[in-house]
Amino acid sequence: MAKKLLFVLTICLLLTSSSFAADMAETIEFGWNQEGDKTYLTQWEMHWSEAPGGPYEALVNIPYDSTGQLSYESPVDAVVTGLPNTTETRYFVLRACGDVLRHDGSFKYECSDWSNEVAYDFKIPWNGFQVPIQFKILLMPNKGLMP
Repeated sequence: MAKKLLFVLTICLLLTSSSFAADMAETIEFGWNQEGDKTYLTQWEMHWSEAPGGPYEALVNIPYDSTGQLSYESPVDAVVTGLPNTTETRYFVLRACGDVLRHDGSFKYECSDWSNEVAYDFKIPWNGFQVPIQFKILLMPNKGLMP
C-alpha cells in the first residue's frame, strides 16, 4: 500500500555577494509516496547538491513514526549563496532508511537507493541601493577671495 507523505522543509537562507547580504527564510514542501513494507523504516534521509546528479550532501533526516502520520515538518538551516538578482538551483534526493533485522538476529542500518531527483530554484533578491538620506546643500564662505 502506498502512502502519500508530505514533508515541509523550512530552509533559512543566507544569500550573499561581495556587496550585498540578506537573510531570509523560505519554506519548501516536498511530497512522495512510500511503498512496501515499513516494518523497519526509521527515517528518510534528504540530501542536496549544487549540480544535477550529485555529489549529494546530507541535508536533513526525517524521522518516521509508525503511527500512520502523513505529514512531517523539520526546520533546517542551510546556506545558498549567489549574486543579487540571480537564481541558484539546488537538486534534492531522498532515500528510506532503517534498522533491518538480519538472519543472525542482529540489526543493521541500511538505506534504499536514491529517489528521483527534484530541482528547486532559489531566487537571490536584489532590492537596489539604499536611498541616500539627509541630502542637503551646504553653503561655505569663500576664504581668501576679495570682493
